[in-house]
Amino acid sequence: MPVSATRCLVVAVEDFSTAPIVAVEAAHVGNSLAAGSVVLLHVLDPHHLSGAALAARGFPVGETEDVAEVLLAMAEQALRAEFVGMKKPVPTIRHRVCEGKVWAAIEHVTAEEGAVGVVMGARRPHAFGILLHPDVHAHLAKQLTCPIYIASLQA
Repeated sequence: MPVSATRCLVVAVEDFSTAPIVAVEAAHVGNSLAAGSVVLLHVLDPHHLSGAALAARGFPVGETEDVAEVLLAMAEQALRAEFVGMKKPVPTIRHRVCEGKVWAAIEHVTAEEGAVGVVMGARRPHAFGILLHPDVHAHLAKQLTCPIYIASLQA
C-alpha cells in the first residue's frame, strides 16, 4: 500500500523508559497502515496527590514542556531509525504536548488529526493505583472509532 500523507497515526509516548519501545511498534504499525504522517503525543498529566506531597517538601513538581520535547525527540529518533532499518520512507513527524487527562488528550488529538490508529504502551501498575494511573486503553477502546495498537512493554 503506498504511503498517504493524509493517513495519520497518533503515538502516545508516556515516559523515557518506554518511548523507544512504543516508537518501534509505531513504525511497524505506521508502515502497515501506510501512514504518511505521525503525531508523537505526550500528555503532561499532573499527579495531584504525589505532587502536593512533594511541593510541601520544596521539591519541584510536574514535567515541563522542555522535558516533554526531549522525550518526544528521543521517540522520534527511534521511530526514524526503525523506518530506515525497514528501508521504508519516513513519514512526516510532528510533536504535540498537551496537558490534562491522558485519555482525554489522546481522544482529542486523534479526532483533530483524523487518525487511522493510535499506538500506545501498556501502562504499568502505579503505586497509587487506579486513581493516579487509570486504564487509558479501556477508556479509549470505548470512545475511539480507530484501532488502538498496544506496544508490549514486557521483556
